Amino acid sequence: MAFGALDCDVEAVCPHDHPVSRTGAVSAIHRFRPLRPVQSIARAIERSRPDLLIPCDDLATICLHRLHDRAARAGTSAGDATCALLVRSLGSASAFDVVGARSSLMTLAQRHGVRVPLTSVTATVADLNAWLREQGVPTVLKADATCGGRGVRIAETPVEAAAAWQALNAPPSAARAIKRFVVNRDGNYILPCVQRTYGVVNTQRFIRGQDANVTVACWQGKVLASVSAAVLRTTEPHGPASVVELIANSEMTTAVEKIVSALGLSGLVGFDFIIEDHSGFAYLIELTPRATQMAHLPLDNGRDLPRALLEALTGTAKRDRPAATTKHVIALFPQEWLRDSDSAFLTSGFHDVPWSEASLLRTATEETITHRLWTAMMARPNAPRPSTPRKKARFEQLL
Repeated sequence: MAFGALDCDVEAVCPHDHPVSRTGAVSAIHRFRPLRPVQSIARAIERSRPDLLIPCDDLATICLHRLHDRAARAGTSAGDATCALLVRSLGSASAFDVVGARSSLMTLAQRHGVRVPLTSVTATVADLNAWLREQGVPTVLKADATCGGRGVRIAETPVEAAAAWQALNAPPSAARAIKRFVVNRDGNYILPCVQRTYGVVNTQRFIRGQDANVTVACWQGKVLASVSAAVLRTTEPHGPASVVELIANSEMTTAVEKIVSALGLSGLVGFDFIIEDHSGFAYLIELTPRATQMAHLPLDNGRDLPRALLEALTGTAKRDRPAATTKHVIALFPQEWLRDSDSAFLTSGFHDVPWSEASLLRTATEETITHRLWTAMMARPNAPRPSTPRKKARFEQLL
């Protein structure tokens, strides 16, 4: 919708009946096939011949990296054109492996003077025990190729750390693979499940503090525009933000500029930080190489990321979009509404609801509720089915 408002022709690759198909901003939909993800995107590129690719979730980013590898090996003119498009959209191909591996990113960041928590790959239980003897608890365990806090565990005791390592290291279960395929239309877990592929687990020193993030538009290693925010609420412990507060933090801004430059990044990218309680130091903990939750919002002082990116791509100035809000607290939709339909932030802050797209609102909310119900039933198979009439009623009031 943000790119459409800037007079772009927007097409999407998505599963059948995805909520994005309910918005008037998309002129064409290309079918995403969960069992042939890379081929789906390659075929869409061939048909639409886009000027820019914007990955909007982690699976899309992984598929684009794999597509680059495949196109580079092809050695054809079409393959060369695809590689050029991917580099133009995402940045230097040499960065692809780094952004997908947490320990590699931490090493690179430290080399460029960015403050990071001590991080190490723990390939075995012996590695974990050695880490715990040296660093103690609490400690953070993170699995590569996960997102939204779903591959993160904070262990308060050695027993919790061992259990968390086993869970993150284990291949995807059949139930998880089926759920991802049926509910999320993501077939990426099927092959690891069948082949019993084990995860890469990192351990990280625990930093007590406030979550924060920076979302940027960048081009060939240069930051064009950025939005910094502190996280006030999350949808679940260590999960995605549902309420944020806009802030200014020079240490985070400088760190992001160094990483973007070092990796030669382009596109829309997110960075996660922890602002330590007792020192105020900002520690980089994550890089998300895709559009994140705040990327679409036009804000004052030139903080319009899609506009800045288009100006770099085309070399021409784009018309200003009015700022979405002057408030500093932003409640993200539908995350905060689903977390607490009576949340004070829905009225005291700016509630980021796309009011002009009633069909999208209804579809996205109902699908999110379905995901929540599935997750609850899978986690507690003997529990009674959760009910949502109250939330649905309040949503009807919103519309």
